[in-house]
This record gives sequence, C-alpha cells and structure tokens, in this order.
Amino acid sequence: MRFVTFRREGADPQAGVIVQDRVVALADAGFPDLLAVLRGGAPARAKIENWIYNPPADAVASLDSVTLLAPIPRPPKLICVGLNYRDHALESKMEIPKVPTVFAKFATAVIGPGQPIVLPKNSTQPDYEAEFAFVIGTGGRHIPAEE
Repeated sequence: MRFVTFRREGADPQAGVIVQDRVVALADAGFPDLLAVLRGGAPARAKIENWIYNPPADAVASLDSVTLLAPIPRPPKLICVGLNYRDHALESKMEIPKVPTVFAKFATAVIGPGQPIVLPKNSTQPDYEAEFAFVIGTGGRHIPAEE
C-alpha cells in the first residue's frame, strides 16, 4: 500500500492510500492521519486493506485532482545518520566514522513533493542529499541482530 497525506482543494489535509490513479481517503475508516494508521499497527492495516477496495464514493478522488503533501507532515521525531555511506564521506573529504554520526532534524524541515525549499538568508543553494526514511511501528529494546 502506498500511504499518502493529501489535500483536496479547499479542504484540510487527510490520510489516504493510492490505488491505481485514485486516492482513497481514510478518515471515514477511522484514520484522520497517518500517525493514527501507524499507532493502529497490523489491525489498522487489515482494516484499511478491506476499506480501500469498497470505499464510499465521496472517499475517492482522482490522483491528479489532489495535492500530495509530506506523508507525515509534522513527525514527532526525526533521527538522522550522517556520513552513512563510504562515497559520501569520501566526496566530503571527511574521515569515515567508526561509529554512526547521529543527529536530529526539526519537523519543520519536512516538505512534500514539489514544495519549495526555503533557504536561510545566508545560504546560496541547498546541499543535495538523497534521503531514505523508514518508520518503526513497533517498539523494542535489546533486540538481537539476527532478529
């Protein structure tokens, strides 16, 4: 499933799932945003899998009629790892770290597809990066590497 946060013209942002060339809204299924989907875990996914194939007509919009936003517009936590691959460290002329370089970003750094990047006044251009994000939906501690 491809989860999205989207906005119909004149409406508030809402959670949805892309199904072919349509977006199926999840609010009437009980999920006002994607954080609610994540909190719901496997039972939420099962409910959504049933919902998206037989939604009410007003829950469906064509993909080209909506604006896609950041999937989780204001995530509660952003943990990043810097210099996380050899080529990036080498091109930056920095030593390859022996342990991960962990840092945080603020939720205001998150933007959606096609949204403008706003630079600070003392910046002349953005630094390019490819970001890979994942969501950990189930907590855990002291989990062995093989698991």
